[in-house]
Amino acid sequence: MADPVNAQASRPQTVIVVGGGVAGLTAAQELAERGYNVTVYETRDILGGKARSVQVPDTAPPGGHALPGEHGFRFLPACYFHLPDTMSRIPRRDGKTVAQHLVPAEEILFATYDNEPFCLPLGFSFEKLSAPGGVRDQAKQLWKLVTFLPGLLRLEEKGTFLTAADLAFYTSKLWEILTTCRDRRIKRFEHLPWWKFLDADARSHAYQKYLAIGLTRNLVACKAEKANTLTIGQIAVQMVLSIFNPQVVDRVLDGPTNDVWINPWREYLENPNAFPHPAAFKHPVKFVTKRELAKIEFDPATNTVAGIKVRAPSRRIERVRGKVREAIAEAEKDPDIAAIADIWKRTSAIQKRATVARLAAEAWENAHPEPPAPLEEATADVYVFALPVEQISSFVTPEIERADPQLKGLRTLREQVDWMSGIQFYLTDRPDLPAGHVDFLDTEWALTSIMQDERLWPNGLGHYGDGTVKHILSVDISDWAAKDPQGREAWDLPPLDVAREVWRQLQQSLNREGIKPVLRDDMMHKKYRWYLDDDIDERIEPHRHEATLANGKPDLLVNAEPLLVNYAGSRALRPQATTKIKNLFLASDYVLTNTELATMEAANEAAREAVNGILKLTPPAFPPCVTKPFYEPLQFLRDWDKRRLDRHKNWSLGCVNPLFTVGTFIAVTGCQTLVAARNLLFPPRALSKKLSTSSPLHAPGPASRS
Repeated sequence: MADPVNAQASRPQTVIVVGGGVAGLTAAQELAERGYNVTVYETRDILGGKARSVQVPDTAPPGGHALPGEHGFRFLPACYFHLPDTMSRIPRRDGKTVAQHLVPAEEILFATYDNEPFCLPLGFSFEKLSAPGGVRDQAKQLWKLVTFLPGLLRLEEKGTFLTAADLAFYTSKLWEILTTCRDRRIKRFEHLPWWKFLDADARSHAYQKYLAIGLTRNLVACKAEKANTLTIGQIAVQMVLSIFNPQVVDRVLDGPTNDVWINPWREYLENPNAFPHPAAFKHPVKFVTKRELAKIEFDPATNTVAGIKVRAPSRRIERVRGKVREAIAEAEKDPDIAAIADIWKRTSAIQKRATVARLAAEAWENAHPEPPAPLEEATADVYVFALPVEQISSFVTPEIERADPQLKGLRTLREQVDWMSGIQFYLTDRPDLPAGHVDFLDTEWALTSIMQDERLWPNGLGHYGDGTVKHILSVDISDWAAKDPQGREAWDLPPLDVAREVWRQLQQSLNREGIKPVLRDDMMHKKYRWYLDDDIDERIEPHRHEATLANGKPDLLVNAEPLLVNYAGSRALRPQATTKIKNLFLASDYVLTNTELATMEAANEAAREAVNGILKLTPPAFPPCVTKPFYEPLQFLRDWDKRRLDRHKNWSLGCVNPLFTVGTFIAVTGCQTLVAARNLLFPPRALSKKLSTSSPLHAPGPASRS
């Protein structure tokens, strides 16, 4: 056995982590708890990366708290292991861990433009029957489960409906993935698009939209025609399996992300004396914010990183945004604008002032180019780069690629990104929506949402802003390239029109004529209204106006943090966390991991793999970080398939497919019979399929530039 004392003396002592997102913070924690001296560099003045929540500018009263905004809402499904484990080791001042601030969502509501909403309950449990009112509450949950399948079969697209045969076929494809061994999955599914695997071309429009496209588009911003079956299939299997673990199927934090998680994480790492820490934790983690990576100094003679150069980021965009906010604040005080009753017309008037201010600020910036900040050099024994692929790829020089050819794939991988960013609507009145997620299946821009209020956030929102915002409807936009009914793509619109169109799609999905509308314009706060992810902005750098997409048309908006998607055949482009450069390690969601999908879980797992690579540099003085693949039942069937693969035989468990067909038809018939019987005994109130046109949003208007 290695001598821990000698190993401690011989191993690297200092580590620089570049990037303060989930991956960077995970690496910092795992290293600091093993005695390393860690410094984290982060471009922003706030930690958390894509997972962060922010303080919305100009919403904090004197001495108060600003309203929370976010890149997009986050949730932890039951299949996650690595991230909840890390959260369970982050103490808070309230005596709990971050993991103890995770709460379950109640259900997923599915809303469409023409059908009555239906839901998938997530909280049914026999254990809850003994609680006060438990029998009644669980009976409601069980009935929602009964109505779920009939709800699916009402979904229509171009005159076609989902059928029991469609559900049986889809289930059989998930069965194929579940019972296929790992080696065969990689060999067969990595290069196979999800669309082709599901045989979507041969099936109905309803099947294509809701089963083939719906999962990839609404959950992971992938295109079914391009996404690889290995990644999407595995996560689809996990989502189905998680339904059988109702206690943890869908968990969210019980408050804004940075308040509940990221800020306590930083405090734990910076203050080893404030909380109980492992005995090896000797050095507080140092955080250097507002510093962006400028160069990696690579020494080919020693095959090591000799250092990095960083600089303060340009404040150009920040200055322009500041001038816009000043103009908006002045416009808010204008009595003529304040007297406009319609919230969107009032917002349009305000945005006209903002446009003038933006153009003036941009002109000033163009006339007064900002010199780059001076470079600062930083050195350490080891370097962990926890940056997104589109950022780190810019610093991988030909010399670095020659030292480790696997890094050449980053140049291709950085082009395989898409947008999945969020917008929050601040409400003073609560719409009739569940304490859980809503999947708006018909929306052109693939919208999903969650209600953030006292049901999931026990402390409520009364201490944020002016105290009148009671609910936040947080919406993720997953398809920025799709056209709305006016033929406009989301990334071609100014932020105001993005907000207006998202709100319109939400209302069309939820509101019905003759019934009290679920989502009304007057629910929105008169001043704060909405907040679009601050990664999304209009182009202000002149040379970026020349950038074009494949359609030859420049996009108005830019996204500072797009999302990596997994195209067919992309696995070979993804590097390992440990590179062939002695002291260079990678930690981000593009790194090859068991998780595969670009998520917080993948980022956390990649950071653990990077730390394990560092631990291998010297005799092990500490145990490695635990990593593991998703849990899947029926391992004996995958073992059997592996033996068949070794004998060059095909997967052969499709023989049970008739059972799925029979079982699906029995389940569907049973649920439909129960629903019909209930409707016979208690006739439901008639529901019009026509959208209420009481809102002025339903009249299309000209695009405006904010």
